[in-house]
Amino acid sequence: MTSLRAVLCLALPITVALSFTGCASASSSSGDLDTRAGCAVVTASSTMVGSQVVMDVTATVCHDPYGHPRSVDAAADRVAEVVWQSLRLPVDSVHVRVLGSAGAPDGAAMIFASENLEARFGPGPSGVVWPVRQHGVGDSLWLLLPVAYVVAGLGMVWVARATTRAGVVMFLFRR
Repeated sequence: MTSLRAVLCLALPITVALSFTGCASASSSSGDLDTRAGCAVVTASSTMVGSQVVMDVTATVCHDPYGHPRSVDAAADRVAEVVWQSLRLPVDSVHVRVLGSAGAPDGAAMIFASENLEARFGPGPSGVVWPVRQHGVGDSLWLLLPVAYVVAGLGMVWVARATTRAGVVMFLFRR
């Protein structure tokens, strides 16, 4: 009985820890955008704003090919160019926020319309724009469902073992 209790005591914290490590919000780059743009980290995600598809991009610590820090405008232009050339589906605008560059007030986003990007960097991607699913407030609750299944399963095993050791006989009927 002690080995089962030890397994249950270890399984619950491990399950919870594994479920939350997958949900951590550590910033990681989107593909190779950081290397191509010359920035430390570039994250990109598409969202719907009304009927417009917007690509939100955040770049940190951008340098030119010689290792010198880029200005905010130069970094935003380079990031917008790299993102525009790597899109799979068309977007209506690209919002670029550059953090940690020379002479930059952090947090100010530069907005590039698709018409301007097409005129400057060539045609963008072709294809149909599919709406992006908006995440609701209660969506993170679904992450706890697998944890609840594991805990319930381990609890049922514990109850079954405890009752059989106590001498209780259980019958299962199937049709």
